[in-house]
Amino acid sequence: MTSSQQRGRTILLIYFALVVGLSVLVTTLYVSSRGMEHLPVRAVRIVLTVALCAWLYSGSRAARILSIVLYGIAGYSTAVALFQVGDNFWVGTFLEIATACYISFAVVLMVSPSIEDFMKYQRDRRTAISGNAAVEA
Repeated sequence: MTSSQQRGRTILLIYFALVVGLSVLVTTLYVSSRGMEHLPVRAVRIVLTVALCAWLYSGSRAARILSIVLYGIAGYSTAVALFQVGDNFWVGTFLEIATACYISFAVVLMVSPSIEDFMKYQRDRRTAISGNAAVEA
């Protein structure tokens, strides 16, 4: 793995930790304020976030496009919510962090050559593995 590919892998893993962490935090806050009956639906959010991250890590172009769109929408939504918070300092701070995280992840996915290098490396590796399996069969 080249240094660019390693850098792309590191960037992805940092953002994965951030978005999964945000999902867990949102779920915890929501369930603690609304009740445990909301946990199953919120748990699905975490599972889908982890699944999207795993798919993106595998090098999928479709996962990259879907992530750019979804995290762009999430960033926009949290930014809009930020203007409706009022004077609640903690909610405002959380929404600022979430907005920065989501928007920066979408932008980095669009423009980072290191992430593209890593994703290509993952696709090539996956192709090589499936090619070796076909030769052995």
